[in-house]
Amino acid sequence: MEYPVQYTAEQIRAILAGQKTQDRVPVEPQPIWNVEVDGNLYAGDYTDYVKVDGHPDWATRFTNKNCPYKVGDTLWVQEDFALHFMWAGAEIQEWIPGPLSGTPCIWYKANNSSVGGCTDGQKEKGWRNAETMPREACRLVLEITDIRLERLQELSDEDAKAEAPFISSIMKKYWPQLKDSIERSIEFVEFGHRWEEIYGEGSWGRNNWVWVRTFKAIQKGGALC
Repeated sequence: MEYPVQYTAEQIRAILAGQKTQDRVPVEPQPIWNVEVDGNLYAGDYTDYVKVDGHPDWATRFTNKNCPYKVGDTLWVQEDFALHFMWAGAEIQEWIPGPLSGTPCIWYKANNSSVGGCTDGQKEKGWRNAETMPREACRLVLEITDIRLERLQELSDEDAKAEAPFISSIMKKYWPQLKDSIERSIEFVEFGHRWEEIYGEGSWGRNNWVWVRTFKAIQKGGALC
């Protein structure tokens, strides 16, 4: 299976550099605990319970039953971009499916690079949001190499580096005063802050279950996907 995924510019740069190799996706719906049926304890989604009592491998069983992702699935990355090509002598900035007249030019904002017949004059015309990128315009494709279920805060310091290998200037500024009172790495703390920016206040503290996707880039551009 193939899925679209959106990343920030700094995440894309880290993937292109081979630094970011993981992400985490909230499990929907979350596993339910303390559901008793016929005297047995179960966990699972709202319609399909996986027995916990006496089954230490419940997480594997839950993943097999409920995870939408599998090893070998691919993620095609949507990112901020600009599109330009010539059609009947006019410059067009809308994607037209099918054969194009002339060579399309696609600029990728994350690292200011392009594919196709681009000129400097087309560089900053009409940036578009990542969610509008069609599949034909993508340059970055990832292959899932591992998938597992875990609590959000179970990530190790090494996992945090694979998730968020970039540190904000504010974190760098205050880390010398914070590090002696925090037993975890700066990447771990940075990831927690960024999670709350995406999923809202209190989302880190809830420590929900997440799908952990480990991936590798199998295409990084150079040609249209």
